Amino acid sequence: MKKYFSIILLCTLVFLAAACSAKQDSEPQEPAGPETAAAQQVDLDLQALKGSSTEDIAAVLGVSSILSDADSSKADAFAVKLMEFDYKVLGEEVSEDGQTAAVALQIKTYDFGSTCKSAIKKLAVKILSGSIDRNDRAAILDYLLPQLTKAKDKTFTAEVTVNCTLDGDVWQTDLAENEAFQQAILGGLVEALEQYL
Repeated sequence: MKKYFSIILLCTLVFLAAACSAKQDSEPQEPAGPETAAAQQVDLDLQALKGSSTEDIAAVLGVSSILSDADSSKADAFAVKLMEFDYKVLGEEVSEDGQTAAVALQIKTYDFGSTCKSAIKKLAVKILSGSIDRNDRAAILDYLLPQLTKAKDKTFTAEVTVNCTLDGDVWQTDLAENEAFQQAILGGLVEALEQYL
């Protein structure tokens, strides 16, 4: 219900902003956002993702099992941090038949990878001292997630391509299956964890 309300509210705000910004003169203007329907759909999906629930963003990013094992308040705080990503539509290419499109994005978010590396070093000390059991996944997550939530600067940048397919009159995006997109939103976290696993 929240998702639908958010989408309706977003659409209303977009239409109001468009109506308020219309100019009386005939000077050519730079487009303010995505120009084509596929890029607009990617933009809408990203805006919806930024306002989604912990469960929704975890599902799209493929981290549901991780966040479900952690304390819910810590998982929610980390999910909120994940939703603070910035993005820019760089362009798009539509196929000749008009049925598929590739939308290029630049994602900017927190460098969760560097934060994770630092936190894992501290976690290792806690495990070696016996204050955290190395087999207690929930305790490990309850330690790591608050550390990741402390990431301060959005210094991680990645360019990704979102693939779109026309389904009737509606463009469908591959955000939930797009590993490059998922890894970009996770800000280098996957690569950092792979070094320690």
